[in-house]
Amino acid sequence: MRISPHVTAEMVERLHRDAGEAGVQRAKALLEAANIRCQAHIVLGDPAGCIAAYATETRCDEIIMGTRGMGAVGNLVLGSVARKVVHLAAVPVTLVK
Repeated sequence: MRISPHVTAEMVERLHRDAGEAGVQRAKALLEAANIRCQAHIVLGDPAGCIAAYATETRCDEIIMGTRGMGAVGNLVLGSVARKVVHLAAVPVTLVK
């Protein structure tokens, strides 16, 4: 990456996209090792909103997602992506601890 005295929106987006791609590659490797087919999609933005919108756009039947297990107090203070997805999604959401 080129060093610049100015950080542009494009630089920030590339950084987030690269981090997303690295995370997706690890998950894909685990799924492929278990002979589970998958497709990766990286979307930048508010996680809960992006997940709910993507499920609607792609006509998903259900969303299955993990929780971080922060507990009730942690969720009250910091919020929970999983909780927000439950409220925003137009399809059933299954949460796995």
